[in-house]
Amino acid sequence: MSLCRILPIWFYACLGGGALVGWLVLHDTMRGAWMGSAIGVLPILVLGGLGLLLGWVGSEHPKCRCGGRKSEDYDYVPNDLPPVEPMQWDYRCRCCGRLYRHREDVCYEVWRDGKEVPYMRQNRWARWSPVAEG
Repeated sequence: MSLCRILPIWFYACLGGGALVGWLVLHDTMRGAWMGSAIGVLPILVLGGLGLLLGWVGSEHPKCRCGGRKSEDYDYVPNDLPPVEPMQWDYRCRCCGRLYRHREDVCYEVWRDGKEVPYMRQNRWARWSPVAEG
């Protein structure tokens, strides 16, 4: 069953359940219906807000230079560096083969000659923004 069918059924079930409880307990069907619909809509609003928040918060990896690639399009590349602070992780784009190194809050593009160029910076909300070149 799709979400487009479940939401109206959920709303009407809460409305009817609230009206029934209002009629049996409060002796006011309309007040019970309002309370039931408010209680029924509250989880929908909370889950919708949570979904918007998770969509706004950034991903683990920035998008690759080759286009709209998400973090699922990266492969982890083990490095030979000793585990000292700051930790760093290497990732390769599955589409174009570019190598990226994530250290602290900055993602570096690693060129073929080994040079690291800052590519993206992660802010406190885990959103990625381009590093100003210059």
